[in-house]
Amino acid sequence: ALAEAVGDARDDPGSTRMAGRLAPIVKDDEEKTDQRLIAKLHAAGQLRPSYLLRALRERKLSLFRAALATLGDYPMADVKKAIEANRSEMLALACAGVGVDRSAFPTILAHIRELNGGRPLGDSDRARRAFDVFRPDQANLAAAAFRRAIGSV
Repeated sequence: ALAEAVGDARDDPGSTRMAGRLAPIVKDDEEKTDQRLIAKLHAAGQLRPSYLLRALRERKLSLFRAALATLGDYPMADVKKAIEANRSEMLALACAGVGVDRSAFPTILAHIRELNGGRPLGDSDRARRAFDVFRPDQANLAAAAFRRAIGSV
């Protein structure tokens, strides 16, 4: 009985007990939950660029995507493109556009690559140089550059 209960709790796909039962929660539900959490944090004025690194340290890429999209008022599809891109400069521009500090970006990039099968591809140094183009007080210009660049991908 204990083994059956553990199998049920795990929603073991190899188990014959799965027939006729509800499927496990799908990834889409996790993304929707993360988006609701980020919306609440944003509405309460608690969402800051530092939250991006926190989400990645917790190994929650969908939470990172939702936070970046909300902070930058970027379409989620554009954030996903930047994370999957062949060039990491897109992600650098998106991060600079929300006020991420230049010194934090290499850590962010390393975490994302670890969680995302090595993507975004590209030279890390070139991505960091994207921060050199914009001063910290020019986040809005970096965000505009991200929107233009991601539109061409």
